[in-house]
Amino acid sequence: MSQKKKILMVIRLIGGRSGGAERIYCELASQLASRDYDVTCVHFDYKDVPIFYPVDKRVNVINLAPIYKSLSHRVVNFISNSKYIIFPNEIRNRIRWRLRNKMFVDQLTSVMKSINPDVAISFLPPANTPTLLAGNRSGVKVIPTNHNVPIEDYASNGRWDQNPVDKRLRLEALKYSAANHVLFDKFADWFPKEIRKKTVSIPNYISSTIVGKKIPTQREKRVIGVGRLASVKNYEELIVAWKEVYDKHPDWELDIFGIGPEKSRLEKLIRNLRIETVCHIRGHTHQIGDALISSSIFCHPAHFEGFGLAPAEGLAVGLPVVCYSDCEGVNQFVDDSNGKLVDRKEGARGLANAINYLIENEDERQRLSQNALKIRKKYSMERFVFAWIELIEKINVDK
Repeated sequence: MSQKKKILMVIRLIGGRSGGAERIYCELASQLASRDYDVTCVHFDYKDVPIFYPVDKRVNVINLAPIYKSLSHRVVNFISNSKYIIFPNEIRNRIRWRLRNKMFVDQLTSVMKSINPDVAISFLPPANTPTLLAGNRSGVKVIPTNHNVPIEDYASNGRWDQNPVDKRLRLEALKYSAANHVLFDKFADWFPKEIRKKTVSIPNYISSTIVGKKIPTQREKRVIGVGRLASVKNYEELIVAWKEVYDKHPDWELDIFGIGPEKSRLEKLIRNLRIETVCHIRGHTHQIGDALISSSIFCHPAHFEGFGLAPAEGLAVGLPVVCYSDCEGVNQFVDDSNGKLVDRKEGARGLANAINYLIENEDERQRLSQNALKIRKKYSMERFVFAWIELIEKINVDK
């Protein structure tokens, strides 16, 4: 009997996090374990918070973060941030990067040498660079995964660590990758030629728990939004749009499911617009499928996405999706056959007009709903897992 192939899966922060990438991380680990791979998941959380999503009991989960920071770490941290000790910026930035990442890289290197995985798969930029560096040290093949539009992960001035050292290494370290994962074929075009040649696209999938939901014959008069309450999701414009929808259709409601830093500001906006009886911030829930199937329209006003998992799940239960036409990672699967694409220049008024149109035209809503269900086959769990296994096996053959 052949020995099980060992897979190391790496993410930096996972405790209590309910984002799409964290969910894919947990579910891919579980799927691989169920297919007879020996899977170890590692993370680096200082806070002892349970993982939000379930993980198969066959998966070994390890938190690599130490319980406390050493005295030397604190001293160097104080010196690097002191206003009274002058360092050239480049040196200060290097020190800060080492403070943030050296222990993680060292721990990963130690784990890799200990278990000798056939492949390591890392999730998100804070884990990708340390995993690639540790893989280069230990001789382990690494596949970094990119869960967003590449320019936002590698060149944005507002996302991830803005330390110039981190931003430089984020791209440079890809030379150590065995393969470079993206969500859609077109995303590969952003990378330099040498990286582009080993870039593989594997889109995310729609969970079987969503696909398995029975579609109701009657739905509530509700528009739903789902996602982290962060500026990139742009819920402010949806809430402003809802004031116009409310003026025409006071019997309809808007529910936004999610948590995040924008929560207080969005709730204040709702109060200022005096629509709190019909517009609600619902937090997050493990029963999002039930909330989706009982709604009639999905609205996703985000600036960009990697793979818009929430709107994809909305389509999978037959909800027409309203979104902006230039939203990367959503316009890959939303078009005029299953939703309403709004020109971003139209802003909140454009969103309101699209939502009002769907409310007032039930036949069109039903047509879009039937077409929306076709997404189930295109982004199935089976296709996703098969693509990952195929890539893992190819990397292992090339080892």
